[in-house]
Amino acid sequence: MSTRTRFVSITSIDPIREAVASNDDALVDIVMNRYTNQLRKEYDDEEEIDNDELEEFREYVESMILCPSPPKKEPGCWNYVIELLAKHFKLKPDDKLPFNEEDWKHYPVWESYRTLVAAHITPESDKSLKYMENGRPLKGSRIDHDGCVFGWLAPNEVKELYRSLSRLDEAVVTDEDLLDFHDGLVKSLKIISDRNSVLFMAAH
Repeated sequence: MSTRTRFVSITSIDPIREAVASNDDALVDIVMNRYTNQLRKEYDDEEEIDNDELEEFREYVESMILCPSPPKKEPGCWNYVIELLAKHFKLKPDDKLPFNEEDWKHYPVWESYRTLVAAHITPESDKSLKYMENGRPLKGSRIDHDGCVFGWLAPNEVKELYRSLSRLDEAVVTDEDLLDFHDGLVKSLKIISDRNSVLFMAAH
C-alpha cells in the first residue's frame, strides 16, 4: 500500500517533544491503554485483540518514551504514538481539514508540487514544504522512513507558508492533477493559521 499523507491540527507540539526519552513508565501505560481501547472499538465483539499487534505497538511507544536519549534518526512509526499523545495531552487534535478530503500518495505528490512552486515562494516556505515531504523529527536530525513518516510546522511557519502559497499564481501549478492538492493545502493552512495551531503531518 502506498504511503498517504494526512494533516492534523494540534494546539502545541511541546508536550509531545518533551515525551521523547522522558523515561515516563506511567505515560507508556497511558498510551498503551488508549491504543488497546482503540483496538477494542475496531474489533468485532467476538474477536480477540491480536497480542502481536499490541506488542509491536508497545515497541513503538517504548522506543520513543523509554529511549535513553533522543535518537538522531527517529522512526517514522512514531507518528502513531504522537497522535495518541496529542489526545492524552488534550491538544485538540483535529483532522477534519480540506486537505484530508483527498487521498494523496505522499512521496510523488509532494515532490511534484515542490518542483513546480519552489522558485515562486519564500525560502522559509520552501523549507516548510521540505519538512512536509521528507519529515521533521521531534528532537533528532532526520526521520527513518520505515514505511511511515511524520513532520510538523509551528504556528509561525504555518502562517508564513499560508501567506506564501495563498499569493501564488495558480498558473504556476501546471499539472492539473495538483490543482486540488494546492487548493486543499492552502485552505487547510488558513484554518490552522487562524487557530494559531501546529500542523502535524502523518503519512503511512
